[in-house]
Amino acid sequence: MPRTSPDFRFPVADAVRDSLPLDVRLDAPLAVFGPTERFRRLARSQGWKTPRDLVAAGPASVLAAIRERRGKPGDLGAIRARLQAWLGRRWEEVRVELGLEAAPAPLSPVSPLLLAPLDDLDLAAGVLRVAARLGWKTVGDLVAVPPERFEAFRGVGPVSAARVEAKLAAHLGMPWEAAWRSTRPPTTPA
Repeated sequence: MPRTSPDFRFPVADAVRDSLPLDVRLDAPLAVFGPTERFRRLARSQGWKTPRDLVAAGPASVLAAIRERRGKPGDLGAIRARLQAWLGRRWEEVRVELGLEAAPAPLSPVSPLLLAPLDDLDLAAGVLRVAARLGWKTVGDLVAVPPERFEAFRGVGPVSAARVEAKLAAHLGMPWEAAWRSTRPPTTPA
C-alpha cells in the first residue's frame, strides 16, 4: 500500500499527487483530497464538486457557508490546510494564479519582521500546534489573520489570543490590528 500523508488520509499517494499538474489537481473530485463527511455535505449544498470550485468560491464564501450551516469555527482552517496540502500551495496563491484575485500589495514597512519564524515569538505550545495545523510558519502568516478572527480557531482561547497579541506587538512595534491593516491592499472607495 502506498504511503500517504500522515496528516490526512489521502486516497492518492504523496508521490503521485506531487507529480500531478495544478490543472489536474483543481479538476479532481473533492473526495480525492480527503475532506470530512461534514465538508462533503457542505460542498454538495453549495454545488462545489472540485477543488477549482472551492478555490473560485474563496475563503470568505466558504466561511459564510460554514456559518450558515452552523459549522465549527475551525472548519475553515481544516479545509484550508487540506486544500493547501492537495494543491501544494496556499489558497490565495492559486486564486492569484487563476486570475481570481489581485497579486498581493507591495511590501509594507513591517515586512522584514513578518518573515521571522513563529518560534521567534516564544508562543505557547498550544498556539504553535494551531499554527502548525493551519500551515503557518512565519510571523506574517499569523499577521495575515485579523486579530478578532484568531480567537475563533479551535485550540485558541481569549487568554492565548491576548498573549499572542502582546508578543506580536512587542515583536512588530505596533498592535496586531495595525500590522494586519498595513499588510492589506489599499481599498478604493466605491
